[in-house]
Amino acid sequence: MKKQPFFPRTNAERAGWYLNIFTQLPLANATLEQDPIEVAKRVNDAKNMYYTCGPWLEWTRELGPAGTAALEVAATGTGSTPKTLPVFTPPEPPDGMTPVPPGAQTRILDFMQVIKRSGKCTDDLAALLRIVGADDTVEHELPEFTLKIERGGGCECVKVTFRKFEHEAVVVWSRRGGGAWENLAVAINSPYLDERPLLVPGQPEQREYRLQPYGDHGPVGGFTDVVTVTVSP
Repeated sequence: MKKQPFFPRTNAERAGWYLNIFTQLPLANATLEQDPIEVAKRVNDAKNMYYTCGPWLEWTRELGPAGTAALEVAATGTGSTPKTLPVFTPPEPPDGMTPVPPGAQTRILDFMQVIKRSGKCTDDLAALLRIVGADDTVEHELPEFTLKIERGGGCECVKVTFRKFEHEAVVVWSRRGGGAWENLAVAINSPYLDERPLLVPGQPEQREYRLQPYGDHGPVGGFTDVVTVTVSP
């Protein structure tokens, strides 16, 4: 049975995931036997990410209303006592946390893949580290996809990143310039890169995309919602 992604979608959920990584990874490494120096680095990355998307982010969200309230009192408040602005003190970071370069999340997720491929990551350890998703029991009638503009080949290309779920492949459809829908490709592996030149050289254009499941030697089922992107010279 297919699994859902193990990495949480929201920052609130990710904070707990990172907390679990930096507390459980050192214990799990007794069996995983990964390089202790790399483990220590990833633990520090996880502490930084836990702090940033957990306590620190929550603290910053509280600053806006408090700052606005202080401004309103300073501007239109009453009384004779001199006004002092509030001092905001950030929450304490986890013990032993030191600053790290950008890309901590990427490094952690890459290291989790190293662990999963090591041959020493048992099902129990994968569950302990929360690096295996729950069983995906939902039937996905349609694929899901996102679009991203990427520079390449002298123009901006559109990268179509998709999840086909249980389908054999997806049909990538596109429409531009008010014309008809075009069948661009039957894509088996994600992503698909649309490298078509602009209809009018040097002139930006809007492109619409939709996907359709593919199986049994042809398209099956309906279409996804349409997503639009602007492609520039």
